[in-house]
Amino acid sequence: MMTILPTTNIEKRSFESLSEVTHESRNSTSEFINADSASKRRKKMDTESLDLLEFSNITSIGTESTSFSAKMILQLAKTAMSSLDETQSSSSDKLYKESPIDSLAYSISLPQTDPKALNSQNLSLIIAQLTTEIAKFDNKKTANLLQSILEIDWIYHSSNSDNFSKNYATFLTVLVSSLPSWWSNVATKIIKDFMKGDPKQLQSHHETLKKLISIAPTASRALPSLLKLNFPSKNGLREEIINYVKNLLHLTEYYHVLVNHVWSLVIENFIKLDVEFQNQIDEIDDDDLAEALGLDESDEEEDLEGNDGDSDEEEQSDDEFVDEDKDGNVIKTVKDLEVPNDDQHLKSESKNVTFTSKDESIHDNGIEDNDKVEDSDDEMLDSEAEYEVEIESLSDLSIKLDMFLLTLLDYLKPNLSVKSLENGNGIQIFNSLSKAFTSLILPTHGTKATQYIIFHAAQQQPELMDAFLVTLFEIVFSGDKKNITGLSAFQNSNNVGNLNNRITGIQYIASFVARAKNLSKQQLSSVVTFLIDYCTAYMEENIEECDSFEFFNPNKHTIFYSLVQALMYIVCFRKDELRVTDESKPLSETGWVANLDKFFTRAVVSKFNPLRWCNETVVLIFSRVAQSEGICYTWSVIERIKRERLGKTHETNGDDVPSSSSSIATANISVGSQSSMRATQEFLDLVAFFPFDPLLLKNSRKIVEENYVDWQNDDEDENDSEV
Repeated sequence: MMTILPTTNIEKRSFESLSEVTHESRNSTSEFINADSASKRRKKMDTESLDLLEFSNITSIGTESTSFSAKMILQLAKTAMSSLDETQSSSSDKLYKESPIDSLAYSISLPQTDPKALNSQNLSLIIAQLTTEIAKFDNKKTANLLQSILEIDWIYHSSNSDNFSKNYATFLTVLVSSLPSWWSNVATKIIKDFMKGDPKQLQSHHETLKKLISIAPTASRALPSLLKLNFPSKNGLREEIINYVKNLLHLTEYYHVLVNHVWSLVIENFIKLDVEFQNQIDEIDDDDLAEALGLDESDEEEDLEGNDGDSDEEEQSDDEFVDEDKDGNVIKTVKDLEVPNDDQHLKSESKNVTFTSKDESIHDNGIEDNDKVEDSDDEMLDSEAEYEVEIESLSDLSIKLDMFLLTLLDYLKPNLSVKSLENGNGIQIFNSLSKAFTSLILPTHGTKATQYIIFHAAQQQPELMDAFLVTLFEIVFSGDKKNITGLSAFQNSNNVGNLNNRITGIQYIASFVARAKNLSKQQLSSVVTFLIDYCTAYMEENIEECDSFEFFNPNKHTIFYSLVQALMYIVCFRKDELRVTDESKPLSETGWVANLDKFFTRAVVSKFNPLRWCNETVVLIFSRVAQSEGICYTWSVIERIKRERLGKTHETNGDDVPSSSSSIATANISVGSQSSMRATQEFLDLVAFFPFDPLLLKNSRKIVEENYVDWQNDDEDENDSEV
């Protein structure tokens, strides 16, 4: 019930007289309720129209005035709550009077831009007073008041009043303690503020949430859904996304139950940005990409996947290798087309050029259509404007993704330290990352940045690298019935259900072992030895199938081809570390780990013909490295594959009978139906994915490069003639 107070000489009334004023106001209120005449009620309302906000905003100078304002604020809050104890007024009263509770709720809900809004200090006093009467909130009439309190800008008022944050946090805690049904509403209020500041700014929020969890642990089961529901959109402001992620990670430090959920949620939303990043990159020309991403020319690394700056080699590779369509027909390369050498533009576009008759650009009356020319110019301008928007969008997205990844990398380093692993927190975090990798990262093909979360995390400690490699090996080899010492059911390796994941797992093994700088020589040697032993046993188990040229199907051996490519990829990057030292030379007959030179010499000339089914660029670079290092010689095999792809010649015996190698290659190309060739092309596309290609995010890559092996093209000039 609104308190009736005198409107004159209020500054001269002593504090002791406040109780008299209150007593008089209660008498007036009682008289108002019992009045029968509507006109009397309206007259009383006019008398009672002194707004509570007039008291809340008194700014008179002096302690006496401030104390008076505070007492008025407290009295108004008490009066509003005491109105809940009064007998319900007649229905006719509702037509003319708003309840004191609703009036208080309205005043609290006023935005700060409103001149009648309560200031932070007085709002803090009201909250403190309401906390003492929290039991009365178990009333439907207080729903609006509670909702108004939950919508208060906690961060804003905390910055303007020293006691506000403490009083507000106490109110929320006591509310949930007394009325557990409000737990979800209060938790949602706290979680929504996660976007507005980092954990240091929201320290009071986290302390309150921690108390709420201890008060109602069963209600805390709703937290995962609340955290997911309130995660900022991928199109939201990057500051909001970063703040939210930081607060989620801080939440796991005092509520360990959510570690798995939080990391899955974080990576899931990171992937959404990463996939969009990949899609936008595909729309941008290579010449504009570095500028759009904020990368200098010095930032553009020469890598193994055809971006090594060797234009001569790239052009030669295009000339030497061709592809096949879905029917298995040979597609000619640029070299096979009759294009003038002096017209490079036409040469690059020769496969898609369509010629138009000169007369087609002229009307029947012989007059050129200028309107069409103008329309074409307008369309070109619109297209250029759209392209500029795409570049700007990509630039903004790369900054957002970069900040996101930086936040995660910065968090992981101290939390995966030896101390953190010893107390168990680090192990829990890494296990959560491993689960997220298996369920989210691995099945998502073509991401650009997400995989660097686990790449960075694993290299923080040698034990973590072992654990990550074990995870990858389980993904790849868990389908085999027998281990490497007795393989007899390799067909199990190619179960269709998880084949793509297994091939991707092999690509992760190859890329991680090749790029992880902190990988020890012992770890490197163990991986290479295992892969070579596996592939050797595989060839021995399946050699009979290769002897039956008629029935040989390369699509049944995709795991084998992926493993051979992985070994070639690793050798290209880590050849110096794969040499056996003098001390350990008895372990090798040839000076290479696991006698890898003997393995490759046997594999490349085997009837499996792996160079035919591996990524062309990897095969070319490996051939250069293999020759310069004395591992094996592959150029004759590559030359034969080139001729067979072009379909120009077939090696024959003197009696015009195809040789064995030619027969195998011919069978490989012609085997199966259209669906078989399509599956082969899908496999070739899949094995062209190298997860840890150079990172394209400007600032994050500086952290990644600390533990990253760059591609060193030392033998570029030496073997150009062979290529």
